[in-house]
Amino acid sequence: MGRKGLKCLLLILLIFVATYMSLVAVYRLGTIPTPIIGFLLLILGIGFLFRSKNISDEQKGNYYGIFSGIFLWGFLGEIMEHLGILEMASSNM
Repeated sequence: MGRKGLKCLLLILLIFVATYMSLVAVYRLGTIPTPIIGFLLLILGIGFLFRSKNISDEQKGNYYGIFSGIFLWGFLGEIMEHLGILEMASSNM
């Protein structure tokens, strides 16, 4: 992996860790802030998704798409499951 690839990996991991740690902090605040942050993650995820499709620079488009996936994971995979709306993982699996 070259220098560019390492920078990309570190940036993605940084965004992932920041998102996850933010979710942990929000869960401790209670049930009221959780849907608010969830809505913010949903808006960011959808916004970055559309931005990734409408950008001419392929590399930037890939970054936007990856960040969109992280934010949508935060909303669908974490917030919705934490609130009990979706059950993504089951103990049977």
